[in-house]
Amino acid sequence: MSPQRPVRNAELGAFIRDHRKASDLTLRTLAERTKLDYSWLNYLEQGRIEKPAPDKLASLARGLGVAVEELYARAGYELPEALPGFKTYLRKKYDLPGDAIGELEGYLKDIRKRYGGRSK
Repeated sequence: MSPQRPVRNAELGAFIRDHRKASDLTLRTLAERTKLDYSWLNYLEQGRIEKPAPDKLASLARGLGVAVEELYARAGYELPEALPGFKTYLRKKYDLPGDAIGELEGYLKDIRKRYGGRSK
């Protein structure tokens, strides 16, 4: 087990717990809503589940009302094809006008030049 894994597990668990509490849900209610085992959810929130199955994360995302991609990323799954493009993300998430998106694309291009990274 790598040193990064416990940190990622704890961050995922904290994210889930924070969203559950913000939605005023008990762990038992979330388990009923998602059809996931109460004990499993408890272990997940404690950061004791190493790599939760994608189907369980999808159920959990629906139950919490969060994007499944958010949980996938926090669990360590790399699914770039499932993520929206930069323009789409900015338009959908922030409702930015085209000029603002173009400006941000320019910044992203400069950052990629300096630090590397994928172009898509």
